[in-house]
Amino acid sequence: MFSGDKVTEFTRGSLVVKIKEDLKGLRIFNKDDLKSIAYYHSRRFFLTLPGWILRVNPEFHGQKPDLAVLENYETRAILQFEFALAPQQYRYFPKVMFDERMVMLKNSVKLSKNKGTKAYLFGIYDTDESIFYPTIKDKDFQSTLWIPINVREFQDYSVWRKKWDEMKSHLF
Repeated sequence: MFSGDKVTEFTRGSLVVKIKEDLKGLRIFNKDDLKSIAYYHSRRFFLTLPGWILRVNPEFHGQKPDLAVLENYETRAILQFEFALAPQQYRYFPKVMFDERMVMLKNSVKLSKNKGTKAYLFGIYDTDESIFYPTIKDKDFQSTLWIPINVREFQDYSVWRKKWDEMKSHLF
């Protein structure tokens, strides 16, 4: 049996690092790119372990999260990815959208047969404001974790952002 701590360790560690590397490497331009990258890295990790599977957009108690991680057909983790970057749009943090996703994940965890299920909300955004999120105060959110990726924190933010904006506007 693989412990839930390993799921958290991968999700909050290696997966975040890989997503940031791909974002900095100008390989993520929208939510679908983000989901594809996350699935690729998750698959490389989890499918080396016996009894583990990944489900993309599974029907989950009336919800459709982006990714579910299962061990021996029991849900261990639910992952949701949100992408809030657009060319020439700075200082943008879509709090309402993130709140809605947090509630969806919380509800999915509550309905899960496996009481050890955890949910993770990855949010990519760009702001220089101090963000203390989630702002929802609810003890049920203890099993739902926020994983922020603020591109403003990139060491070479100005150069990276200029390249990202140019590529996004030219290619898409």
